[in-house]
Amino acid sequence: MMPPWLQWLIGIGAGVGAAAMVWTKVIRPLDKIITYLKEVVPILTDLADHHKKNPVLLDVLAEIAAQFKSDSGSTLRDVVNRLEDAATKNQVAAKELAVKAEVLEVGVAAVKALAVTDRASAVHREGQLDELLDRARKQGVGS
Repeated sequence: MMPPWLQWLIGIGAGVGAAAMVWTKVIRPLDKIITYLKEVVPILTDLADHHKKNPVLLDVLAEIAAQFKSDSGSTLRDVVNRLEDAATKNQVAAKELAVKAEVLEVGVAAVKALAVTDRASAVHREGQLDELLDRARKQGVGS
């Protein structure tokens, strides 16, 4: 048989161990739950009061949430996706148009430069023709 003091020591150790187990597994989690409920209950109470005044709001919220689930192509999410794709395509098209506009600008500048040289050449040729006609008149060929 064990001495009574050892029995008491083992009993006290078992009691402390049991108290620690109860503290760790029961009391601390309950404390966390109570703290969480202190924060959540006022919010839920306000939500319940608001729902009593406007019972349709949760249905509207559910409808809004459903609109962001892509399924049949008619939801708001699908519309946003299509708009995003169109915006990307428009951006690419705008870049292509900018490049084409630059090419056109260069082409127009080249045509203008050619037109200036053509006009100058035509004026020069006209001057030459006038000189030839004057010479021919002086020599009596045209009369």
